Amino acid sequence: MNLTDREFLGSLLNTSLPGLEGIPPAMARDDIPSARRLFAAHIRRTLDPERFFAIPRNYDADVYRLPGETHLQAAGRICAGNLISCGTPHQFGGEVDWSANPTYNRYAEWTWQLNRHYEFYSLAMAYRQTGGDQYAVCFAVLLQSWLAQADAPAGADGWSTLCWRTIEAGIRMSATWPAAIHAFVHHPAFTDELLTDCFKSVWQHGQRLSRDYTHGNWLIMEMSGLAAIGLLYPVFREKWLDFALDKLAAETAVQIYPDGFQYELSPGYHEVVLGHYFEAARLLKGYHAERDLTGPLENAAALYLKLLTPDGRLPAINDSGWERAAPYFAAKLDFYPRRRDFLWAASEGAEGERPDYLSAVLPYSGLAVMRSGWERDAFWALLDAGPFGRGHQHEDKLNFLLYAGGRQLITEGGIYAYDDSEMRRYALSTRAHNTVRVNGLDQNRRKNYQWRPEDIRKPAGIGFTVTGAYETAEGVYDEGYGPEAAKMAVHRRRVFFLKRPGWGLSPFFILIDRLTAQQTNRYELLWHFAGEGVTLEGARFAADHLTGWVAGKQARARLIRGQTEPEWQGFAANSALQGDYSPVYTGQFTAEGGNVTLATLFYPGETGACPIRDFAMGETDRDLILSLGGGERLRFNEETCQFE
Repeated sequence: MNLTDREFLGSLLNTSLPGLEGIPPAMARDDIPSARRLFAAHIRRTLDPERFFAIPRNYDADVYRLPGETHLQAAGRICAGNLISCGTPHQFGGEVDWSANPTYNRYAEWTWQLNRHYEFYSLAMAYRQTGGDQYAVCFAVLLQSWLAQADAPAGADGWSTLCWRTIEAGIRMSATWPAAIHAFVHHPAFTDELLTDCFKSVWQHGQRLSRDYTHGNWLIMEMSGLAAIGLLYPVFREKWLDFALDKLAAETAVQIYPDGFQYELSPGYHEVVLGHYFEAARLLKGYHAERDLTGPLENAAALYLKLLTPDGRLPAINDSGWERAAPYFAAKLDFYPRRRDFLWAASEGAEGERPDYLSAVLPYSGLAVMRSGWERDAFWALLDAGPFGRGHQHEDKLNFLLYAGGRQLITEGGIYAYDDSEMRRYALSTRAHNTVRVNGLDQNRRKNYQWRPEDIRKPAGIGFTVTGAYETAEGVYDEGYGPEAAKMAVHRRRVFFLKRPGWGLSPFFILIDRLTAQQTNRYELLWHFAGEGVTLEGARFAADHLTGWVAGKQARARLIRGQTEPEWQGFAANSALQGDYSPVYTGQFTAEGGNVTLATLFYPGETGACPIRDFAMGETDRDLILSLGGGERLRFNEETCQFE
């Protein structure tokens, strides 16, 4: 969709603004160069770079720079034609091809994310730091090449095109382009003609974002970009600022569960959403625009406290990694000055006050977090019994994660690059998580999944009990397995955190998995160990600072690590970058039958110091026997959560 100077200068600007009154007469006499000069002079006169750069920003993206690379170093690399997308560099021999894809498997995200233009941001930061002309010239060359290659689409939905998906359009307008425009607006390389072409594209961005917006985290990025256009560039006739802010205000009720979690149920994307709300709020505050975007989000910001691991990370739920939470809190402190617990988390315990609670349940998101304390060596566990959510889902209901004694003990496959690799398929599947497969088949909620707006206020049905001596959490999976989501079994999981077990025992966990069916099935219980040197002897496993057993009638056990045939098993992603994953030990415990119970005991502590000698199932599935080194045989009572 080409936009001519005649259309742009003649009908799309608010020419009643001071300095623009001369544009209509110039256009009437077909003097486009004069109209351009008037427009460019107005932009240079009215933009306020110092005000813009005084606003704290939080949109750096490290995957567009090399490890440890500063913006100044990145700018030098960019000027030499070496650009990075999705963590993968590419050396362009001449003009940048904005539709290029140099990845070995045509990873689509490389091209899409190249068009977020984080190069513009690094160039702007380098120029602000040094005043080097080369950075302005490089920006001008890159911008001109993109404008020449990337025509704005007409009639394409928000997910379409290589260069103009609405997520990229929103990021360009909220983050990278404003920084470059404000940094270079007075440099001679940013000529009247290029500046006019740039703002023609900004207007096209506004049209696309206000017309072709989508939903979920994309919508927040889209509206954040549209709000930035409306606020920073009032030269346009359209009321894009009001439109965007109204959308953002309405979405808090649409996307945020009553317990605070964004409906994609992924901490990383939760922060994508909150981060763009807060970036928009900072911009509004910096330009003295009256609109409260962050007041309704305090509960959503507090979600991180409820999920926080003892070492200050957030769990790798759905498409999320084990990210540190302190930067997320630090970016919000100025909006919630009374939240001393936010300050405590932002400073990693150096300031503020720790939360006044320990364990937490999210009744709508379906998560239970069991916690013995806020110290680094505290016990922490999570049961995910939540709904499928909307976007970035993994087939992992009833997944369990464990941290204790200052280290991760039970992990999972994590988030991996959004390609079509075996590792990506593995990361999404049940077999990459700590739950149960049936007849070699994964959960399949996706087949019959349909999000309904009213689901945001529907409780997940998770059970949770907290006492001084124990905690319990429980959930059910009954939505089918395999390609047809066949209802071949129902899985019920109950987690017991025994905080004061007695008998000289330290706190530990018991998980009871009950599988019920009308047919004989093969059930496969999986545990992904975070440590090295894992051993398995019968039903007993030993890992780094973890000892345990899986008890069950005729249960068979084997240890897998880095397996690719007949299917992938025993891996964990280190990041979302292609190729960045490692093998992990995975315990596979199988049993056959209709109704089958498997019970797992996790005893955290120094390897070799576990006082338990055996854990086994007696005559019935409710008869769990614990044997101690002194000869004691204790029976676990599920109702009282005690040993007798």
